[in-house]
Amino acid sequence: MQHNSENRNSLRLAVALCALAISAGLEMSSAQAQTIIAEEPSPATTGSAIANAAPPAPAAEAPAAAPEVTLNPVEVHPAKPAETAPDPSRPYFIEFRARAAYNYGHAFVVHGKFGEPITKRSVVGLHPAGESPVPWMIGHIVPVPSETGWSDGDVGYNDKYITAKYRVYLTEAEYRVLLAKMRQMQASSPVWSATMYNCVAFVGDIAAFLGMQHPFHWVMPKEYIEGIRRMNGGRTQLPAAWLASKNPQLARQQALHQVAAHPAQPEPAAAQPQAQQPTPARRAAVTRTAAPRPADPTYAGVQ
Repeated sequence: MQHNSENRNSLRLAVALCALAISAGLEMSSAQAQTIIAEEPSPATTGSAIANAAPPAPAAEAPAAAPEVTLNPVEVHPAKPAETAPDPSRPYFIEFRARAAYNYGHAFVVHGKFGEPITKRSVVGLHPAGESPVPWMIGHIVPVPSETGWSDGDVGYNDKYITAKYRVYLTEAEYRVLLAKMRQMQASSPVWSATMYNCVAFVGDIAAFLGMQHPFHWVMPKEYIEGIRRMNGGRTQLPAAWLASKNPQLARQQALHQVAAHPAQPEPAAAQPQAQQPTPARRAAVTRTAAPRPADPTYAGVQ
């Protein structure tokens, strides 16, 4: 009985071990099958991959031949010769100008020495103080504080906004007198008024000081500058009497300087008239006149 019990226990153990081995084998086979299925692409996936695959790169083409380059000759322009003053004795100038602006424009003058650059300090003109448009608008109703120098757009833009010019050339003495007057006008700080005293009226006072006629100040700046030119015949210098009327002492000094710079040349002596050579007929006439008449026997003894 005991022997049979041991045999049954051994049989149960053997059956259990077999069952365990079979179960482990089945699990391993199932895992390998799942791995193979996961790694093997499905027909749909394979087709999609083929459809999305980039087409093969085309074969590299041979580089095209470089186009021929034609070199044109360089066009050289000679430099513009330096300008010279029309009259060397008048190397200074004043220029009446008008320029465009957002409103109806602006009138002013520039001054200096011919050949030197025009800078902000070269500008003299009347306009409302500050950069805000508010004083300009108020100045159409009541006078407003002003400035008498440079304003934006006057210089520095290569004359891009200039609409009219009129230049008058001056001697050094004339320029000194005019410059002193303009500095005095700037220091007086006049008010600006669109109707009573505007930029063109200020320019007109400068023209009047030079003895020049000018239009009424209710015109546009461009027409005003062109009016000054027209009313004064477009002359480019002041009359000789102007300086003497403003500063007689400077006028005398200028006259002496001009005489010293250009001394009077002595006039050549008048040529003596050449003695006229007597002709043969004249010599004969002179001989007959000078010789005594011979005695005529016919009239001999006639008293």
